[in-house]
Amino acid sequence: MALGFYQGIVLGERGPTININNIFCCFYQNYNLVEFISCYLNHDIRECGIPSKYQLIVGKILETLWLLLPRADEIGPYRFQSFHHSANGHTFNNNKNEQIVSCSHDKKNIYIIHYPNLPLIKLYHPDYTNQTCIVPMEFITVDQGQLSLEPFTTKQYAEIKKIIALRPQECYEMIQSITNGHLKNLGITVDNEMLMVPARILPQLQIEYNDVIERVQIGKWYLDNRFNKVREIRTWAVVFINQRKLDNRQIDLTRDFVQKIRQAMSKYAIQFNSSPIEKSDVAVPQTILAHINELKMQGCEVIIYILNQVDNDIYDVIKDFENVQTDTIIQCVLFDQLMSISDSCDMNMYIQNNLVKELRAKLGGVNQFVSLMRALTSPPARSDIFMFFGKISLEIIEDFHIHVDYFLRVFSNYNSHLPNKLVFYQVGRHNQSFQNILNHQLQQAIQRACQELYGHNSILQICFVLVKKNHNTRFFILDKQSNRAHNIQPGTVVDTDIVPPNGFYFYLNSHAPIKGTSRPVLYQVLYDEIGFTSDEIQQLTYYLCHIDVRCRKGILVPAPVYYATQCVSHRR
Repeated sequence: MALGFYQGIVLGERGPTININNIFCCFYQNYNLVEFISCYLNHDIRECGIPSKYQLIVGKILETLWLLLPRADEIGPYRFQSFHHSANGHTFNNNKNEQIVSCSHDKKNIYIIHYPNLPLIKLYHPDYTNQTCIVPMEFITVDQGQLSLEPFTTKQYAEIKKIIALRPQECYEMIQSITNGHLKNLGITVDNEMLMVPARILPQLQIEYNDVIERVQIGKWYLDNRFNKVREIRTWAVVFINQRKLDNRQIDLTRDFVQKIRQAMSKYAIQFNSSPIEKSDVAVPQTILAHINELKMQGCEVIIYILNQVDNDIYDVIKDFENVQTDTIIQCVLFDQLMSISDSCDMNMYIQNNLVKELRAKLGGVNQFVSLMRALTSPPARSDIFMFFGKISLEIIEDFHIHVDYFLRVFSNYNSHLPNKLVFYQVGRHNQSFQNILNHQLQQAIQRACQELYGHNSILQICFVLVKKNHNTRFFILDKQSNRAHNIQPGTVVDTDIVPPNGFYFYLNSHAPIKGTSRPVLYQVLYDEIGFTSDEIQQLTYYLCHIDVRCRKGILVPAPVYYATQCVSHRR
């Protein structure tokens, strides 16, 4: 991993400003190719080789890399073309034109092949596409300094977050060092201090649990025992997924967790009326699916999976089975997290923070209410019926009107009314393409769906908001007495000075980060028939960041956007 920086010229209301932020990027190390593939597949290919089902995936990775040969000539680094059969089935010519199978050579040297069972690699150079060479894998190295394009595993991502989660003061100092050092070396002169901009803090909202009102403090609120309506579970199961057979310690810890989860859930209006069905499975998708269907046939309402040292692919497979193939309520728990829990109090806190609200929501319960009326102050808004959409794709969706029609009907069935106002939040990066999509979806898909339900005399009004998470603007509160930077508070809004002069933009920080520096989101109101005031759309957006059914803290983006992201990742 290496530290770099981003710089860009931004036109704001004050005029042009330079936007600077530190960026961490991951690069491939100068690995031997055998070691590189072994690390990627998480097993030693010198013993097991490369399974045929992974060769296509590994090939796609290698196609993006520059590869080096020992004592490379003036041609330079090479590109991967394809896998060849193993060295055992290939003959090389030595300097005496004798065919040999146990070694390879270049013009001056002979190399002994230590892993003749591994496939050979066919290489080419882009400038000499007609010339290819077949080389044993162990003689190839990955050229250093190449950007890693692969998604990180859960473990890798956790390690990276520890490094990049800089405290506000550290982040502030790094940006200052970039300004004072690198930019001046490039001949760019900027002010030594960051720009001071006016900001305001939105009023904190109230969370309602039945008749109890809980106030949000520093972006979070307390759960306690706020659920009155008891949800009873008659049949449930706990399944342990492991690569090997369970040992006694794992069995004891799992049963202890099962006992504690029954006790803890009962405090939050989830009553398990029976002992669970206990199973253990190997990390094989077909076996997992077969057992899910078997448990479903037994009337199982909830399945809790405990995952121990399994790949992310297994988690994705289980979620796919839950959301797409079986429509079964499944909750996943990491065994490593259970191992780190030391006493009953910690266990209760873990269950409360990670399981209670999510499980209640999956079972059809309502966790909390957030009154949007406090955000909508205009007189006509008191009788309005709002519906909110979250969308993350920038591509034009075929038959989008069918999806809109479906959700409008679901909304009508649940609320006994069709909405008269629709608010769309869409994650985006490219404004030009988004304008085309906006025109297509608004003028064709949405209006078509509305005409079928409302008729030609539609009173429906629409608002489109673009959500930009991936930007490089950061805000700090500077304590002049201690001369230290701190995070901005949840609810902080910046809508002047640095926002683009054309259009309706605002930065909103809706959450309090557990660690690191706050990352506000940039919102752009692209289309508004409803006629929101600045205060209304900002307050409404802030409130929608507090209705995630699984969390008792404000989240980064409005819940409809977060749900849309989750649906895409889980193929729902």
